[in-house]
Amino acid sequence: MEFNHIQDWTKHNSMIINLGKTKEIISYNPRAIPSLTPLPIFGIEQVSSAKLLGVHIQGNFSCDMHFKHIITVSSQRLHILKALRRQGLSLELLHCVFHASL
Repeated sequence: MEFNHIQDWTKHNSMIINLGKTKEIISYNPRAIPSLTPLPIFGIEQVSSAKLLGVHIQGNFSCDMHFKHIITVSSQRLHILKALRRQGLSLELLHCVFHASL
């Protein structure tokens, strides 16, 4: 089993797998209907999507979830900047708020 090889590698390299945070994503071709899904690994949750280093990854290789997240966050930040500008905040301070929110 592939996960056993990963566990052996981590032990050999003095690392520990945090099983509470470990997820398994089953990737498949979105045009093909997945006929056989692998059995779940004991103690590992199977998910259809996960966030890795700030990027939402989906098992069907779609970017919809990531794009939706980016658009939502951008819209919220733009709303805050517009509200602060209406309140008379100077351009220099708006730049500070913008850079602090990134």
